[in-house]
Amino acid sequence: MKTMERKSRTKLGILFTLPLLMVACGGDRPLPDDVVASVGELQLTVDEAAELIAQAPDLPNSPDVVAALGELWVDYTLLGLALIRDPELSGLDLEPLLQQQLDQELVFLLRDEVIQVDSVVTEEELREAFEADPPGEQVRARHILLATPANGDPEELEELEAEAEDLRGRILAGASFEDLAREHSDDPGSAVQGGDLGFFERGMMVPEFEDAAFALDPGEVSPVVQSPFGYHIIRLEERRSSTLEDFRDQLLEEIQMERTMRAESIYVAGIEEPANIQVTDEAFEIVRELADNPTERLSGRAANRALAEYEGGSYTAAQFRDFLGGQPQGIMEQIAGAPDDQIEGMIRNLTRVELLKAEAVEQGLSVPDDEVDRIREELLQGYRDAAQMLGLANLEPEPGESDAEAVERAVREILEGIISGAQNVTPMAELGLPLRRQFGAQIRTESYPQVVERIQALRGDDPAQDVPLEMDLEEMMPTPEEPGVEPEIQPDPQPDDPGRD
Repeated sequence: MKTMERKSRTKLGILFTLPLLMVACGGDRPLPDDVVASVGELQLTVDEAAELIAQAPDLPNSPDVVAALGELWVDYTLLGLALIRDPELSGLDLEPLLQQQLDQELVFLLRDEVIQVDSVVTEEELREAFEADPPGEQVRARHILLATPANGDPEELEELEAEAEDLRGRILAGASFEDLAREHSDDPGSAVQGGDLGFFERGMMVPEFEDAAFALDPGEVSPVVQSPFGYHIIRLEERRSSTLEDFRDQLLEEIQMERTMRAESIYVAGIEEPANIQVTDEAFEIVRELADNPTERLSGRAANRALAEYEGGSYTAAQFRDFLGGQPQGIMEQIAGAPDDQIEGMIRNLTRVELLKAEAVEQGLSVPDDEVDRIREELLQGYRDAAQMLGLANLEPEPGESDAEAVERAVREILEGIISGAQNVTPMAELGLPLRRQFGAQIRTESYPQVVERIQALRGDDPAQDVPLEMDLEEMMPTPEEPGVEPEIQPDPQPDDPGRD
């Protein structure tokens, strides 16, 4: 086991980073009552959505699952139509995404130009930082684990405990702990090492195991210890206190990072304070309206409405709409339902970025052409990758099909695969909104309860509780189980050590 990890590091450039929000697409034309979403002439009806979701009885009958399905249908349909008519996507307007990335690059260029920090860290500074947050004592131990079955009855548990006591007796009588661990331990990760767990500190093991290990002296063997994983026999090998040398490189990085953050903060304050940013009273209503419908076209007067005013300029509704155009799709209620203080903070952050961009231009900084080309190609590759994963890259109409009918067929097959668990969700993230803005799409949120009722009728059951709005789309859908499809598995932090917490 490696030595402890100190407190998580602060990322560079927080003050120079563009804020992100999740947004969803609304619509400006009424849809029929039996329609969930539409893209051009194509529609996802209430009945179609209900039939798709009802195929998976374990999928919650929830408005949020309906919303997730509608979002996927819109993005996949838009991507399919764009590709079947223009396989190279040469006509796709990437400006909303491209400009935001270029803005971020420009601000980073400014940061690198103006933020100069002393990279020399003295020995005294290192020692002070170490002593201010010293790591705890560490121990190195071996163990033998006899794992308890998931539903073991009392008789089985008694037998395992007796076996553990027998092994402990053999160790105390002189038998090799290492050999017995290799032969009997149910912890495969440490068994091959003679039961050796390496060094660990408090908080890294389950409490029962940890308390027993730290109570031992080097060379001492514990009584049989029961934990949620089973019965353990533990021998302490050694104790140690971490030294400055163990954390020298990590401390150097942390100190330099803190200096950079402090310098950033001072520099940004020197630009922001004289600007005297004032968020307007009407900003909150405008932000929520645009969040409800980020693809809405603004008239000249509406576009110029100020969300924030500062010395020499203002941050406008048009700029905020452009900001939304480069954000990942998500759930509109996150913005529409946000409290005023969060919206105000977001507007201030966005206005600060505008001030930093203006300062970068004033200093003659610009993003190199080759970097612009790289970012543009990276964005296009994102669409290609999504198309490949979805099977839309080489979509062609079957005999008698129109382009739109081919896309409709392909998207339905994709959604059926996702719902059945045969295919992974491919999130479009920020790639979806440019498609919606350029080609148009509508989602009728009022249809969600209708779909839930229809699913209930098809299944003959009660609707489930709502899925939390912040849940990822992947979490709403089944995990693929078919041969050849690898499900996305969350890694176990300590897969080979049943004693670890």
